[in-house]
Order: sequence, then C-alpha cells, then structure tokens
Amino acid sequence: MTKAFRPMLIIDVSHRALLGRLDRALRKENQQIRADRRGGVVRHLLIDTERRAVLETDVDLEKLARQLEILEPWERAAQAALVKPAKRSGPAKRSGKAPLARSARQ
Repeated sequence: MTKAFRPMLIIDVSHRALLGRLDRALRKENQQIRADRRGGVVRHLLIDTERRAVLETDVDLEKLARQLEILEPWERAAQAALVKPAKRSGPAKRSGKAPLARSARQ
C-alpha cells in the first residue's frame, strides 16, 4: 500500500497566475473564463468561445484547475482568489446640510 502524497510545503498561487494558467489551458478547448462583476460580487463564468454560450456559472477556479491538472499537489489558490470582495459603497453622502456653494446668508 502506498500512502497519499502529502507535501511538506504548500505554495500559494496568486489569483492572476491561476487565471493565466486556466486561460492557456482552456484556450486549447475553445473555452474561456470571464468575470461577472454585476451586483457587487464577482462570479466566474465558463464560456464556449465557438458557440458563444455560457457553459457554467459560479465556477470554482481552484476546483477547475485541479480537474485540468494545472495545479500541482503542493500548490493552492491564494486566499484572496477565493474570497469574494465585499460590496463597495459609493461616495460618501452629505447629510441634510446645504450644499457647499451656498452661504448661510442665501
């Protein structure tokens, strides 16, 4: 019986590097990863470039990279790549005070 390979050192692969690896591998299959940033949350889509169709939504990049054998056993996606960014708020809104252009005499 052989034991499963357990690496002593785990290396984080940045989000950008992971997307680059996926892009090169998927290009051979006429597919592409795209980001949908609507609604304040980033979702990744798998797209067939020949048929111009969405194949999958909410793609887990690390899982897809493992299926395509792009990530080595001692590599993992960096945590920043896995965490969805918080929804940004717009510019700070002023309270009910008068606009800055108006003076108190007007």
